[in-house]
Amino acid sequence: MKTAAIPCIRLARCTVALQTWLALSAAAIGAEAGPATLAPGTRIRIAAPAVRATAVVGVVRSSDEESITLAVPDESGVLLVRWGQITRLEASQGRGSRWRGALIGLLSGAAVGALVGKASYSPHPYRFESESVAAGAALGALVGTGIGAVIPPSERWQDVPRQRARLSIAPRVDGAMGLSIAVVF
Repeated sequence: MKTAAIPCIRLARCTVALQTWLALSAAAIGAEAGPATLAPGTRIRIAAPAVRATAVVGVVRSSDEESITLAVPDESGVLLVRWGQITRLEASQGRGSRWRGALIGLLSGAAVGALVGKASYSPHPYRFESESVAAGAALGALVGTGIGAVIPPSERWQDVPRQRARLSIAPRVDGAMGLSIAVVF
């Protein structure tokens, strides 16, 4: 009788070891692939043609394995979207700076102004080409800075990788453990 019990004990240990390995592998796959960065309060933009023809911008209220709930500013209530309906998902990185826009305007205005000053120079005994270039650059920098500061900065978006594969372990009806793999294409 003892010889018959030993293979059963080894089989049970192997089964427990395999189940432990699968559970740890599933946790590792889920940690790498899931959209864990979507905490409540995150501003996102999604493309879900089955829900809306245009992209939807909203704030995450909650999310689980099956869907995400958004508060959309233009609407009352919330919008529930299933993960399978989402074709593109982006998270807001905030708006750019007006100072950056002013700096870009200053540099590009100075460059264009200098070129216009050089092109419009006509030889004169009391005027030098460098004066014309400097005046054009100064005027262009002034105009460019004003335009760059007035234009509102746009919102920056970053793609959020969607979960492509999900591996899970669950008990089957007969009491044994089962492995489930779901792949999104």
